Amino acid sequence: MLETGRASAEAAAEELARTLACCRSKFESLFDDALEGKVHLDPEGTLLRANAEAARIFGCADAAALVVYYNQLPAGGCAAGESSGLSPGEGADAVPTRPLETLVRRALVEGGLRGIESEIRRVDSAMVWISQAIRPVFGEEGRLQFLEGTLCDITAAHSAQETLRQAKHETDLLSRAKSEFLANVSHELRTPLNAIIGFSSMIRDEVLGPIGSREYIEFSRDIHDSGQHLLALINDILEMAQVRTGNRELRESVVDIAKVVQDTHRLMRGRADQGQVELISNLPPTLPALWAEEHSLKQILGNLLGNAIKFTPAGGKVTTRARVEADGCLLLIVKDTGIGIAQEDLAKVLAPFGKVGAGFSDKSAGAGLGLPLTRYLIELHGGRFHLESRLSAGTTASIWFPADRVVASLR
Repeated sequence: MLETGRASAEAAAEELARTLACCRSKFESLFDDALEGKVHLDPEGTLLRANAEAARIFGCADAAALVVYYNQLPAGGCAAGESSGLSPGEGADAVPTRPLETLVRRALVEGGLRGIESEIRRVDSAMVWISQAIRPVFGEEGRLQFLEGTLCDITAAHSAQETLRQAKHETDLLSRAKSEFLANVSHELRTPLNAIIGFSSMIRDEVLGPIGSREYIEFSRDIHDSGQHLLALINDILEMAQVRTGNRELRESVVDIAKVVQDTHRLMRGRADQGQVELISNLPPTLPALWAEEHSLKQILGNLLGNAIKFTPAGGKVTTRARVEADGCLLLIVKDTGIGIAQEDLAKVLAPFGKVGAGFSDKSAGAGLGLPLTRYLIELHGGRFHLESRLSAGTTASIWFPADRVVASLR
């Protein structure tokens, strides 16, 4: 009986040993064949074992070579993500230190780390970027056995991100240089252009006496009108350059929005009458004031009304409305019964120098800066701009000024 029990115990022990050996074999296989780098370290930062992928990341021939190479490195690794794992005075002769040492110390305090990126030096002195995770592994009775680390080579992804960052930086510099160039050129053009406008106005009005031929008066009127058109274009370019370079600052005050609408309509009345377009102001009897820049508001409304009148055939209507929304925002709407814009062209007309409507060449004069500049000025006020349109069904431009800019009721 005793012999039988002993045999059964021995058989059970042998079976347990085989099971443990099988588990160990599977564990080692999973460790060695993992697609990411795997390492085990002791609490002092000494490398106990590694797999083939970890060896490849460090540029070693195999895992055993990595263990030897890593452990002969001097201690004193710097913080991951802030250094390349080199000793002070990085350079061609800098001596690499153990790049995982700091992670070991942090993992023991914080209970584990993941997603830590840092740059390390390989055996062949090449620099690579790795993403690391490390956690303590405990055995029976809560005793620390080792720390397990996972390493992934992210050099290609990091290089791609750096290339994108550099490309964006260069693009931003180029865009800024272009805007500054436009601003400088615009300033230089204004002085002679103002002289052209001024002298042509004097000739047109015969300030110094009558002109022999009446044709000269027509010529001077054309010079004056062309100069005014060119000056308006230069002003738009200068304004756009200031906005896009971040140099445009608002000169804000309490503005009577109803008066702005009234004044802008009065300025546009002649143009509307010439095009036989009815200009309508449909405002509520009471309308709040806005904390805004009055010049910008007139420019915004002038651009929208100018476009609406330009692209509305004779007999059409252009209506301006305003109201306070439920959320406290002030909504300003300019609606016309004009030729409209195709859906696929809406994004284009909102881009600088974007123009559509080749079939209306007489209507599409201009540089295509009105709507983009309008949108930028609205956004500079913290507002939102939306353009809704369909071909042959008119266009509706909506502006929402934020509630914190609505300051008082003036009417």
